[in-house]
Amino acid sequence: MPKYSWIENMIITYLYSHRQMTGYDFIKYCKENDVNISAGSVYPILKRLSEKNMVKVDLQGRKKIYTLINGENSNAAERSHIYLKSNINKIGTTISCSCDLIPTSLREEVSSYLKTLCSTEWKNPEAIKKLEEETRRLGENILKHLNFLEGGRS
Repeated sequence: MPKYSWIENMIITYLYSHRQMTGYDFIKYCKENDVNISAGSVYPILKRLSEKNMVKVDLQGRKKIYTLINGENSNAAERSHIYLKSNINKIGTTISCSCDLIPTSLREEVSSYLKTLCSTEWKNPEAIKKLEEETRRLGENILKHLNFLEGGRS
């Protein structure tokens, strides 16, 4: 599998999920998800992906609409998506096994949460409800840990 930067992986994964985008759509998505990224980073990568025939560019007025090119390149996008999910799973496994920075009582739960997060089907309302429930449960347990650290004070 070709090596892509983390931004390229995010763009490919975003296109894989959304089918098309503008550079602005992607920057807005990043900001909504607390990823600090500039247009000066995004647009050169989109140009490079276009030159590699990974994405097709269509002009709609002044907007450039980017879409994944079918065939081999969409398989590369799928592999990139799988690669990202695999790395999130590895992080979750590492946390559950050996991360001393996370309290032992929370390690399995954080690991499980990351695995659920990476496998969530974002177009499936039931899957999102499951994630919301797990998010709430993890938040409650983090608050319990904080309460414990503060000596049981509310």
